[in-house]
Amino acid sequence: MTLYKYYDAKIDILHTLWSDVFKAVFDQLDALTLDDKSPREQLSSLTAAYVGYWLDNSEHYRLVFMTEGVKQPEVNVFLEDRHVMLQQNMFATAIAEASAKALSETELRQKLGAVICFANGIAHNLITISGQDWPSKDYLVESAINGVLSEVS
Repeated sequence: MTLYKYYDAKIDILHTLWSDVFKAVFDQLDALTLDDKSPREQLSSLTAAYVGYWLDNSEHYRLVFMTEGVKQPEVNVFLEDRHVMLQQNMFATAIAEASAKALSETELRQKLGAVICFANGIAHNLITISGQDWPSKDYLVESAINGVLSEVS
């Protein structure tokens, strides 16, 4: 009951916790040294660091992505958050620069969505199905990036 002196509902507590987790994820991505890497290497490094954060902090992954009883509108606050969007722009810029051709806004948005889905899927499987003999995180990330940067539509 003490928590509810500070928060109106469970979702308010979760929003605070999720904010802290996303800040930690993005701080880790911001700390990467990418200047000396090609755009493709930058995209791989960003994606590997993103997946690596969740693997190193699986309790954070479970808190953010596996909390039961959360409805989509309660999550949308993070999807629309300026800081989250700026971090996604880091991925989008790397995708655009690493692509073999100029991408339309739709193509870029699709490729960004694919990278985020692949990264979250890699983290999810490595965390929740850890008994499976998966390929390494790095192999999975590189396979995902190869797929995203391919010209198949």
